[in-house]
Amino acid sequence: MKQLTILAQCCVIALISDGFNIQELYLNRWTPSRGICSKASWQPNVWTDYRLEWFAFDNNLHSVRVLPSDIWIPDLRLYNSLDAQTRPGHNFVVVTNDGTLDYIFPVNHRVRCPVEGNIVTCTLKVGSWTYSGAVLNLTSKDVDLSSYVARNDFELVTATVEREILQYKCCPEPYISLKYVITLEKQR
Repeated sequence: MKQLTILAQCCVIALISDGFNIQELYLNRWTPSRGICSKASWQPNVWTDYRLEWFAFDNNLHSVRVLPSDIWIPDLRLYNSLDAQTRPGHNFVVVTNDGTLDYIFPVNHRVRCPVEGNIVTCTLKVGSWTYSGAVLNLTSKDVDLSSYVARNDFELVTATVEREILQYKCCPEPYISLKYVITLEKQR
């Protein structure tokens, strides 16, 4: 498997089709005087790797579970995190016979959230740390708040996601990120 990891890191083109939807978002710590919010959520990442396809009918095997250390996984990071980020631990990646990989793990992030009156706006900017858009094409559906856990002191106003493409003078390839903006209103 380690040989596959090296090959994948140099050659794979991945598509994150439903990645980084914010689920079970809740403010587990809020420091209004400093405008810092801690959030906990699940980070689902879904991508395809044609080299991990197989014919399921040959042995009736439709999916397997592997450790992330045994395969290539996207190096997505929260760019505006106030904390150092580490790779997720031992959560398995589900690989299906059509080459789809599904990797879900819990994350905790601290970000600065500007406060204007009773309105708190948290921006979470997610992207690859090392791969350009030529290798890692980030896309996302709407923000998934189906498991949102509300707090008594804040009401969710809006939650949006926007795909951003940056072109740097140094490099011909695009760099893609996803910007999530969550607006909350403090209840009186």
